[in-house]
Amino acid sequence: MGSLIQKQAFYHLINASPMTTATTSLDRTELIRIFREILPNIRASVRKYISNQDDIDDLLHDALLKILELNQQQIRNIENPEGFLYTVVKNLSIDNNKKAANNISSNNIALESLTSATTEPDKLLHSRQDMQILKQALSELPQKCRQAFVLHRFKNMPQKAVAEEMGLSLNSIERYIMKAHLHCLVKLRGQVH
Repeated sequence: MGSLIQKQAFYHLINASPMTTATTSLDRTELIRIFREILPNIRASVRKYISNQDDIDDLLHDALLKILELNQQQIRNIENPEGFLYTVVKNLSIDNNKKAANNISSNNIALESLTSATTEPDKLLHSRQDMQILKQALSELPQKCRQAFVLHRFKNMPQKAVAEEMGLSLNSIERYIMKAHLHCLVKLRGQVH
């Protein structure tokens, strides 16, 4: 994500004493002040999608870098600074989730192999152990998250159909499925054969 020096600068910027700049037009200093002011709310919002505190800090660091990369004209064109800042963080969060999803699909492991039949005794034993771990991992998930994952993954329902059946948005279903997938993979990777 960012270098240690950049992260230290980030923490200095967000933890510095409040600035008393009273301006009528938006500038970089004012945008950073607003970012610092709404940071607790942004952090709480991000926590819905990312549970690891270090990942949240990295995401917020990247958001600050995006803000610092803006030129003065781009800053002046911002009509709703708070909305803009939330959008920057949301877009970075979506990008990070897409990267995580791509990493999952490129790591062709565990979940796919669990559904394939095997006759070799040691592979069958490991497959049964994996199924137990998967079952336990699924039981740890919130009900809606588990339901979306099971409908999509094991009942082969398209995400759109799952969204319709559960009465939720497609975005929510995508997040639930991704969260469940990541959770199951972490649990399965934690065991050693």
